[in-house]
Amino acid sequence: MALEIKDTLLAQVRSTGIKPSRVLEVGGVAGPKSLLTGPETASADKFVLNIAEVKTQPGVTNVLANANDMPFADASFDLVMSVSTLEHDKHFWLSLAEMKRVLRPG
Repeated sequence: MALEIKDTLLAQVRSTGIKPSRVLEVGGVAGPKSLLTGPETASADKFVLNIAEVKTQPGVTNVLANANDMPFADASFDLVMSVSTLEHDKHFWLSLAEMKRVLRPG
């Protein structure tokens, strides 16, 4: 199921024709389920934010932090993605507000 969601999400990114230069996966994991492993993000600076230590992926910066209070500047990412994370977040609305805050307009 998670891989189907990943494929659908990355197809939507592909359909925009935009090549993001800086991407963030909130609650990401290393390996084939990572949203950062597709050609859509191949040339981007990649970040994974997680509340717990996660396995490191080559070319990805792991950030140990709470999604309710992200340590990033406003409008600092071209693409912010998350799958199978918000249902585990007691204060998911704060994480959504943070995702919107760090996403560049447009």
